[in-house]
Formats: sequence, structure tokens, C-alpha cells
Amino acid sequence: MDAASVDQWFATHVTASPLNGNDVIVTLDNDSILLKNVALPNLQASDFIVAPHPI
Repeated sequence: MDAASVDQWFATHVTASPLNGNDVIVTLDNDSILLKNVALPNLQASDFIVAPHPI
């Protein structure tokens, strides 16, 4: 996985919470993770470890 792929994944799956701008939602298929008190501008793709996995 190259940097462009991670940046694209980040742009697609990581958004600011519509309910609270101080939270971030990471969406994966039908699941989501809420990062409380984490502002989207403070996150970068390098904050995540993305590893390939068998499907």
C-alpha cells in the first residue's frame, strides 16, 4: 500500500462528526468508530496503521 492509497482511504473513510465537530468518525463498510475529542484537522493518514488482510 503506498502513500497515495492511504491518503485516498483517509479521505473516503474519515470525516468530522455531524453531531460534534470535536469528534471524528471512521467508517469501514457498515461499521464505524467514533474518536471523541479528536478534531479532524489534527488527524493525518499517518496516524493510522493500515495493513492488508485476507478477505
